Amino acid sequence: MTTALNNLAEHTAILSGSAAVSFATLFPLIWWVWTSQVAYSMHFQKNDWFHRIVAFLYLLIFGALAAFTSDFDIEAGLSRTKNNDITPADITFPPDTQRNRAERLAIDAARGVSLILALSRLVLLVQYWVVLLDSRKTFPSLQVGLYRHLRALTFSSAWYFTAFGVMLAAHWQPEDISANYAKVYQAIAIVLWYLPLVAEISIHYINSDLIDHTKYSSKIIYERASVFFTVILGASLDNMTGGLRFLVGGLDVTSHNVGWAFCGALVIVGEFSLYFDANYETFIHNNKRLLTWYFLHSIFLLCLMMTILSTTLLIQHSVCSVICESISAALELIKQNVSQAVEDIITLFGNVFNSTSTFPLSASEFPQQQDAFERLGLPLKFVLEDFNTAAANLSVSSQNLLYYQYLVLAMAIAYQEFEAYPEPNDPVAMQIDGFMSLDIGNATQMDRGNFTDIVRNLAKSHAHEVDWFFGVAVRQFYFRDHDKLSWT
Repeated sequence: MTTALNNLAEHTAILSGSAAVSFATLFPLIWWVWTSQVAYSMHFQKNDWFHRIVAFLYLLIFGALAAFTSDFDIEAGLSRTKNNDITPADITFPPDTQRNRAERLAIDAARGVSLILALSRLVLLVQYWVVLLDSRKTFPSLQVGLYRHLRALTFSSAWYFTAFGVMLAAHWQPEDISANYAKVYQAIAIVLWYLPLVAEISIHYINSDLIDHTKYSSKIIYERASVFFTVILGASLDNMTGGLRFLVGGLDVTSHNVGWAFCGALVIVGEFSLYFDANYETFIHNNKRLLTWYFLHSIFLLCLMMTILSTTLLIQHSVCSVICESISAALELIKQNVSQAVEDIITLFGNVFNSTSTFPLSASEFPQQQDAFERLGLPLKFVLEDFNTAAANLSVSSQNLLYYQYLVLAMAIAYQEFEAYPEPNDPVAMQIDGFMSLDIGNATQMDRGNFTDIVRNLAKSHAHEVDWFFGVAVRQFYFRDHDKLSWT
């Protein structure tokens, strides 16, 4: 479970509505695989070899589930880019085969999630079936409730295998049929995912009236919920501290840097303290209300995790701003954020090629630019050698394309230095790869427009994390207060 959540947190940057929806839809599935096993363990767990084997199987299940969380996209298959729909700004994308591969990764991840969910239901089904056999003579009152669980789990297993089959069938269809029915296939699969979850939760409510079968302990449930909270906090903290390593080595540790690190630590400590501040007493009401608290608690945990991940992105983005500020300070251009740093890079190039200096150009003529690009690991000497060659042998349009490509290269290096560069299968990264692979001997009038789009898309790629922070933070405290009211 820890691995699955950590992989989900690490590879799902909440920078857009699609990423947030994907995160929010996959989280309940991971949560329910764990929660349903906890509900079984509260009543029937034993320290025998059967349950030890089951524990090993769940280790494999969560490990396999972690393998499919990095490329998960709930919208995979619901929208499809066709060659006819490519806009002029997208002509520089790599071939369709590369884009299809990127889309296929998300569909394969969804297919893998379906299969793992089906296997987890089968394992739990076997556990309830073993309890049914053992309790026939000793606890006959358990039979009714156990049969309900068996029917619900059989239904869930069948539906998850059906979802897997639906997506597998879509994969083997001819291209024209697959393109026409991709949305239908994926929509059906999504429905097949969540109806079993509703059915299994309903059985717990129905069985809650059978006190002999489902007598839930508020103490045990709170302990289990605390474990899940601690796992989430640990995964999120690991993700957050990964961005703070940029404060050491590449930059001087200033009060500004320490302030951001302190704010991140304050968020973590505050979340931990607010969660464990209440002195929960024994629950004195019926099982339905306790189950309601437990299930609503998952929404609180989801908001909590998204809050901390949003905080992580805010801190990393701020560290990026500090790095850009440090580079700009050396150039006597004090700026505050990544977008402004990109403008600085463009300005530096402009100062070189709009100067009164004549070709061939020498790096010694531009000490500020030479220092800046040395910091990026891009020696200005070699850049100017390429431009001197281009000025002597190529057309003006080819010289301009070379100019744009070096600008994009410098910006890409700057983003990669603080891990703000898009993932390889991201459309922005593919657009940059396509632009950098253009032959300068075949320059066109579209090169300038494509370059402008790349600069704009890079700036937008890390501009939306703030939008998600406040919404999930408010919801987190709302559900936390609701949880506390449930105990009174």
